[in-house]
Amino acid sequence: MAARRRNYGSPCCTYAQADTLRLTLPQAEQQFIQRNFALLAQKYNVNIADAAVQQAKLWYNPNLFVETNLYNGYSGKILPYGHNSDLYNPTAGVFNVQIQQIVSLTSTRSKLVRLAETNVALQQAAFQDLMRTIRYQLTQTFGNLAAEQQKLQLLQLQGQQLETLLAAFRAQLKLGVIAPYEVTRLELEQKNQESNVTALQGQISQDEATLRVLLSENGSAYIIPVQELNLSGFKNLIGLSQLIDQAYANRPDLQITDKQLTYNQENLVYQKALATPNLTLGADYQHVGGPFPNYVGVQALIDLPIRNKNQGNIQAARLSIDQAKQGQNLGRLQVEQDVLTAYQHYQQAVSLQSKITPEYLQSIQDISKNATEDYTRRVIDLVSFIDKIRAYKDAQLNLIDMNNQLFQSGQQLNYATNSNVF
Repeated sequence: MAARRRNYGSPCCTYAQADTLRLTLPQAEQQFIQRNFALLAQKYNVNIADAAVQQAKLWYNPNLFVETNLYNGYSGKILPYGHNSDLYNPTAGVFNVQIQQIVSLTSTRSKLVRLAETNVALQQAAFQDLMRTIRYQLTQTFGNLAAEQQKLQLLQLQGQQLETLLAAFRAQLKLGVIAPYEVTRLELEQKNQESNVTALQGQISQDEATLRVLLSENGSAYIIPVQELNLSGFKNLIGLSQLIDQAYANRPDLQITDKQLTYNQENLVYQKALATPNLTLGADYQHVGGPFPNYVGVQALIDLPIRNKNQGNIQAARLSIDQAKQGQNLGRLQVEQDVLTAYQHYQQAVSLQSKITPEYLQSIQDISKNATEDYTRRVIDLVSFIDKIRAYKDAQLNLIDMNNQLFQSGQQLNYATNSNVF
């Protein structure tokens, strides 16, 4: 379960007394699947398509026709009901009853059912593709937010160290030990640091809002992504050709192009069936109003396909098949290029990560540790001190960016193949 608590002073949190929600990426994905409004809305399209299948399976309703005379010329009555004593000189009502049923000569109902069932599969693939797209947006935002919060902690910690140093130097300034310029220069550096913190907090607020929308979190809950990044898991990866094969098998947008082609093929079969008109069969009974008193007859009705043979819709269906085939070709090319691009980004991220050695990390820590001590002991001047703390800050921010780049490259491969590569 995700951890939620009240936060009254977290260095990451820009909202006073805001709910803090700590989430790992699997927890965020689970909540997203269960609660994301865009997914829930798209799911209705699948249900609507299912309802269309049920509708397509229904038979045509029979048609009932009833007719009676409004006025009887023999008796001068309006709506004359009653018993006719003389069938050849009626003084009461005359009525006619007909019942008709439409019969398909080419099984159009079963073809319409298959067309509707194909649409269900099409909508299901569209749902999966939307889930894939929004999940990728979720993982991107999750990784960026985690990196931004790490940067914020770093900048705030440096700000606290600068404030402590400034307090000591202000005291020394009153004693006349140091020059006013040194305090002013440190104050300028502090203002620059505060400006960077403010800009970063603005970006964090935007990503927090995006993540709350994706997770359907109301209010101003402050979400803290808990990243469980195992860098060793990024070293072993299957080959590019296998990744492309996985994408061909798993990508729902590619499945949409396949389903669209199938749908258009089924539609062509259905449109050809519509070229043959339906047959209407019926029976009718006429009391008094027919050629003889109690007339019973049978009926057969059919349109004559002389001018309209549904040829326009048939031609459009054929063209739609050709169009869908081009969509298939484009889809496969797009999948291949997506995987290739993601694979290249991954290789670049791994290459950068491999250059980070324990000696490099130790040297960064030494810069921070020695800078304040050397400046306090006047081993280095103010310009060198500021240069060193900036170098330390830039190095730490770069490390955070490199880790996030590696994480994002893994998520991009997951997105490009629609599989859990990482």
